[in-house]
Amino acid sequence: MHGGISKLKELQFSSDFVVERQENGTQELGELVNLRGTFEIKKLENVVEGKEARNARIIDKKHIDYLLLKWCSDDDMVSSTQTERDILDSL
Repeated sequence: MHGGISKLKELQFSSDFVVERQENGTQELGELVNLRGTFEIKKLENVVEGKEARNARIIDKKHIDYLLLKWCSDDDMVSSTQTERDILDSL
């Protein structure tokens, strides 16, 4: 998915979201409170800090049954395990 998805406020079904460095990142998910079912967030290494992840407002998405969170395994991974923990806690 690309930037601008937050404009689809009534979106209910989407299989995944890829966090882009140049876009608004996880903030794009914040407005999508109607998401339901299985949802996957990929490329979490592009999230800089927990505050950015918090903007996704995953806690407000009451109809997501199964959430998958993925970091890539290449050299661009988050370099700090504390940052990874902050991101997980914020989601």
